[in-house]
Amino acid sequence: MSAVHNRIEHRRTEGLTRIARALCTAAIASTPAIAQDCLPWEVRSHSGPSRRSGHAMAYDPARAEVVLFGGFDGTYNGETWIWDGQTWTRRAHTGPSGRSDHAMTYDAARAEIVLFGGYDGQPDRETWVWDGSAWELRSQTGPSPRYEHAMAYDAVRGEVILFGGWVGQEYSTETWAWDGTSWERRAQFGPSQGGGHALTYDAARGEIILFGGVDEFFNPRDDTWAWDGATWNLRSETGPSQRHDHAMAYDGLRGEVILFGGRHGMPNSETWAWNGTMWSLRSQWGPSARIDHAMAFDEARGEGVLSGAGTGVANETWVWRGGACYPDCDGSCVVNTTDVICFLNKWVAAGGGQCPGCYADCNGDGAVNTADVICFLNHWVGASNNSGQCF
Repeated sequence: MSAVHNRIEHRRTEGLTRIARALCTAAIASTPAIAQDCLPWEVRSHSGPSRRSGHAMAYDPARAEVVLFGGFDGTYNGETWIWDGQTWTRRAHTGPSGRSDHAMTYDAARAEIVLFGGYDGQPDRETWVWDGSAWELRSQTGPSPRYEHAMAYDAVRGEVILFGGWVGQEYSTETWAWDGTSWERRAQFGPSQGGGHALTYDAARGEIILFGGVDEFFNPRDDTWAWDGATWNLRSETGPSQRHDHAMAYDGLRGEVILFGGRHGMPNSETWAWNGTMWSLRSQWGPSARIDHAMAFDEARGEGVLSGAGTGVANETWVWRGGACYPDCDGSCVVNTTDVICFLNKWVAAGGGQCPGCYADCNGDGAVNTADVICFLNHWVGASNNSGQCF
């Protein structure tokens, strides 16, 4: 019975492949020029903060602006910059001392940005808050001095959550909560990665998401964890490859977590999206491969903002706009027969079997098979019936 089933499946595969190849023969000779207004990433600015690494950014919804502080640009920097969607403005000349590898997040309960820790030749344990015009030192107690930690605001419980960090000669796996006045340790142990990870709050699902980083043996990780207010829960061990020193932000317009860059060996330029269940690779086009950059989501303008730690132009600022729809496989911003060629190449390269989160897994079941060809063609026909536009 299995042999008969295999022959049927083989014939079905051959038939679908012939259909796809027939469509391929009708493809135009060259790919249309890419329209800049529908690419997933756009360079928005070439001026502002100097090229730097290890800085932090957070979006301030009370003032509709992104705030950037610190970083290393040859020296430990103590500048505060504001992004209004088009330009950067240096705002404050006093506040926290120059530092890198600190963490920041917006505390919605108190309408202020919270900064903790960092490194300026030695680890720091200060807690500072930004009210839109000035910094205030709020605490010098709580978590031990540390850097390479990460923070996010838990809107369900109205508190800032801090995880990990380099403390002394090892990474910490402690979880701390900030209530606007003081810190409280919530858990001593959690995910094994204590540094180089990223945190962001997933508003669609009411939980904080942690991805990647390195453990105490400096091994890069590729697991995804969620914080429920009391414990960390492992959600996935597939998706982006092992990496550290990447950046994440929650895309409120599309209801998903966006991850960019990082490295395991060499830096990369991948953009991934987390939908609460699985990761999908969204783009390999955009900012150059990089690490130690920073990201925030600009809610007022519905776009992600990325700054720092890249090659090429020293102080470029990129914005994430979500990119094209699924059938636009080749990124030309038009759905046409070249996209069938593109998909077929990816489908053949996947070679069947398991490929969770990859482009060829159209139906999202974690496996690449003939059902994905049907899935893609249905999407493709639907977009083609809409004059080839589906953005």
